Amino acid sequence: MTNKFKRGQQVEICSKEEGFENSYFPATIISEINKNNEYIVQFNTLLGEDEQRPLREFRSAADIRPVPPEIESIKYEVSDAVDAYANDGWWKGMVVKVVYGGRYQVKFDGGGRGGEVEVKKYLGSYLRVHQDWVDDHWVCSHKNLNSKLPCQCCARGQIIILR
Repeated sequence: MTNKFKRGQQVEICSKEEGFENSYFPATIISEINKNNEYIVQFNTLLGEDEQRPLREFRSAADIRPVPPEIESIKYEVSDAVDAYANDGWWKGMVVKVVYGGRYQVKFDGGGRGGEVEVKKYLGSYLRVHQDWVDDHWVCSHKNLNSKLPCQCCARGQIIILR
């Protein structure tokens, strides 16, 4: 991994805990612990045990990714991979139905919660195109993005569109 995170950088933390798979929580890099790519991060939306201060944790660089580039709002279609903002973080899901009024039904695989599958309704403003951070590049699987990407993302060459 070539990416080095800097103090104060806004990032997302991928949770691997049971029941939190495929979720990403906004955080800030507080400091690098050692040269083995370990960091202290402070979550922007989660509180510590005292429920007064933001939660801080030690995290490996493998659990950290930059904040994905913003993609201007688009109309989602059935089977689009999206992240839905809920419960203080972004959760990976799939659009299963387009509902009237800019709403979408999104399915989430339960993973560690006994294999439960949840389907919830969201306004489009609570969704974003799902992107994966692979080899220091953003990989986006949305089939209709080639004409809808903001120019700055294309210019930086960070997004790869899979077709």
